[in-house]
Amino acid sequence: MPWEFDESQITPEIVEKHGKPLLNKKDIENALNDETFLKAGSAKADQTHYKQLGFQCVCNADMHAMNDDFRVSLVLSASGEKFLYKCTAMGIYIFFQVKAKWLVNHYCSPIWFVDGDLFDKFAGDILKKHKNYEDIK
Repeated sequence: MPWEFDESQITPEIVEKHGKPLLNKKDIENALNDETFLKAGSAKADQTHYKQLGFQCVCNADMHAMNDDFRVSLVLSASGEKFLYKCTAMGIYIFFQVKAKWLVNHYCSPIWFVDGDLFDKFAGDILKKHKNYEDIK
C-alpha cells in the first residue's frame, strides 16, 4: 500500500508531495498536540475562495477537491487555515495548510498523513487530553 513506509523509505520528495508520514502513536501524539483545533462547525473549508482548491492524497485519485468530493470528509480544522480530511477511498487521514501566494492564488501545502486504522486506534485518547479538547468534543 502506498502510505505504508518505514523510516528508511521517507525521502524529501515524499515529504514535499504528501507531508510527513506518521508511523506510530508518538508521531500522532506530537502532530496533534502541536495544533490548536477549532470548534466544530467553524471550519473554513467551505468558503467560496476554497471552492476550487484541492489537496494532494496518497490514494489512487492523487488529488481531492476540498468541497464536493464524495471520497473525502472534513474531520477537524485548526488555526492557521489547517484542515484534517479523511480519504474514505483508502482510509487515510491527510492534514494540510491552505496558503496564499500573492494574496489571490491559494494552494494546499501538505503537513502529514497517516493510515486510518493507526489514527483511529490512538487519536481519540490523545485528543481527550488535548489542550483545547472542550472546543472539539
